[in-house]
Amino acid sequence: MKALILLGGNIGETKRLMQMARNEMDRLAGKVTRESAMYESAAWGFEADQNFLNQVLEMTTKLKPVDLLHLLQKIEKDLGRTRSPGSGYASRGIDIDILFLDDLVMETKELTVPHPRLHQRRFTLMPLNEQWPDWVHPTIGVTVKELLARCSDHGFVQRVD
Repeated sequence: MKALILLGGNIGETKRLMQMARNEMDRLAGKVTRESAMYESAAWGFEADQNFLNQVLEMTTKLKPVDLLHLLQKIEKDLGRTRSPGSGYASRGIDIDILFLDDLVMETKELTVPHPRLHQRRFTLMPLNEQWPDWVHPTIGVTVKELLARCSDHGFVQRVD
């Protein structure tokens, strides 16, 4: 199965944590086959002192969707991520989100695929558009390029070279 995964964070050594997460994903979840550049963005949905870094990875995996989710959550935890139930959005050192799994559509208590808010977030769509502009969102039925053109989020997002 092909998975598109968003890495992000804004606390501490974010680039290093993202690289460590990528290495662990490659070692434990499958094979990372392609990646976008990193993008800097303002926080989305809350105020933060530091901007975020984000990057999208493409990987192949044989894991079932929920097993992949659990592994990604374990990687987050191993890299210092803590979650407070009901606390909403907050700054964090590492965040790993499943965006797409092939053209799979699923909604469970634990996992919704495609990611339910990806089409609303410029910080997700810009790195997606860099490498996967023609990927068609399986429920909305348009390409990533079109989703970016339609996106009402005009928050700060900039490629980091």
